[in-house]
Amino acid sequence: MRLARSRYALVGVLVQSGLMRFSDKASAVVFGWAVVVATGSAAWTGLVVAAVIGSALLGMLLAGRLIASAGHRMVAIIGTWSNAAAAIALATLVSLIGIDPVWIALIASFGAFCDGPIAVATEARYPEIARIARRDIISVNATDDTIDLVAGLVAPVAAASLIAMFSVVAAAWALAGLSIAAAIVLTVSLPRFRERRSTRVDGLSGGLLVLRRDPILLGLTMIISGVAATLTVVEFVVLPARLLATGGGSGDLAAFLAASACGGILGATISPKLHRRASLRLTMTACLGLIAIALTILTFSTGLGALIAAGGLLGLPTGAMTPLAATHLQIRAPKALRAGTIAATGASALMLVAMMLLIVGWAVDQFGSTTSLAWLTTAVSIASIVAWALFPALETNPSTAEV
Repeated sequence: MRLARSRYALVGVLVQSGLMRFSDKASAVVFGWAVVVATGSAAWTGLVVAAVIGSALLGMLLAGRLIASAGHRMVAIIGTWSNAAAAIALATLVSLIGIDPVWIALIASFGAFCDGPIAVATEARYPEIARIARRDIISVNATDDTIDLVAGLVAPVAAASLIAMFSVVAAAWALAGLSIAAAIVLTVSLPRFRERRSTRVDGLSGGLLVLRRDPILLGLTMIISGVAATLTVVEFVVLPARLLATGGGSGDLAAFLAASACGGILGATISPKLHRRASLRLTMTACLGLIAIALTILTFSTGLGALIAAGGLLGLPTGAMTPLAATHLQIRAPKALRAGTIAATGASALMLVAMMLLIVGWAVDQFGSTTSLAWLTTAVSIASIVAWALFPALETNPSTAEV
């Protein structure tokens, strides 16, 4: 295609990404709450979450192969409309039948399966979309993460407000409307790029081959996956248990999560400057060091001030690292294998999150939240030392002006 110097496509994919993230975060609150109220069982909620995570992992594993077969635009558009269909089905279910946890798990799992291919198909085209919009790819990734973080911060509050003011049914239909809007925006804005067929191995296997041959990308994948897993287990397993043991409440957890989200937004904002002015070695080592400090604070104190400080310190480096890692993946991976590389990285992160949830959950039950936090702190501290040794001293960030 002839590339037009326009930002229309960039605005469209960023708006679609924000709408989908908002819908996903709000759906977790709406339907998670509905299942708990209807069944009175946390086990049912756990089963629904497990089914959704498993489906998201499967979708990510298959994303590269689907894109290699059907093309980026086709996969993204079909996946987005399928996701919207799942949202409509959920709203219809709660309207006509009520809260059925089995059906909610099945339909939500289908929607989660679609999320992986959608994300991979669109993000793999960010370098081309950034070029026609005359923007650096690092700035595009940082903006995308900022929008996602803001949506993640606002969505739970909005979902809870909809349930309180109206009903679960009304909230479900509102989310279906957002999903339809996201599908429309992506359909009209995603450009028709020429698909180049690769004569080499493609899909997930091609992505794994890229990671194996590029130690920088492999190291970034390991670090980002570990950080994502650490953040997840702290927010959903370790910190709630720690607050429960020390007499804290849901308000304390909400303050930590809000501070973490705000820190993440700030981190994503400064990420482009870090990319241009600091080496990858220094950035990753410093970010992991800040995460270790945040975990140390949580180990010794759960006062409100400590929670806010730890949340900000945890979110700041996480928000800064994610756009940097995404940019390196999009630039360093060969264009024909870019989607498979992104899919391999996403699948690795999801698998590590699932493993860490099981391992750390067991550790908290056996040894307590304080000991578990101390172990996590030690692991992250070791990771910062490994990052310093892993990345070359003279490793510079690749130019993102033209990709």
